[in-house]
Amino acid sequence: MQIEIKEISFEEILEVWAKKLWPGRIAVIEPVSAINQNGLIDCKILDFEAFFFGAYLKNELVGVISTHLTEENVYRLRGIYVDEKHRGLKIGTQLIEHVLQFAQNKLAKSLWALVRHKNKNYFETAGFQIHQNIHTYEFGPHYIMTKTLIRL
Repeated sequence: MQIEIKEISFEEILEVWAKKLWPGRIAVIEPVSAINQNGLIDCKILDFEAFFFGAYLKNELVGVISTHLTEENVYRLRGIYVDEKHRGLKIGTQLIEHVLQFAQNKLAKSLWALVRHKNKNYFETAGFQIHQNIHTYEFGPHYIMTKTLIRL
């Protein structure tokens, strides 16, 4: 099964996020989130550019993910979603690996994610570690999980 991962627009990912990942979300979905890796709001993050990627199987969009800087050399993995009928095919793993490679190419020292508790084991398998447990945001509770990319 050949999965192709390519860059997509915010409009393309927004449709998936709004309908499938965060249905009924109260907060406006923006391209970049102002949440920093300590779970606090930092409006300076909003100045960074976001990158959106889609996983395609036979020209069908079956998964999405995004990333953006939250501080110098630190990227956030955000909004990963794989269509329910395509789960178990390692599409999510490929999306995470794509963002890991993207961040490494940008010389990032670490990557982090705001992870729902039910997805903790999945992210641990991908090499992420729990940094903090928070209950602040919609669809929580969450863990802030991090992965070191370059050892300093």
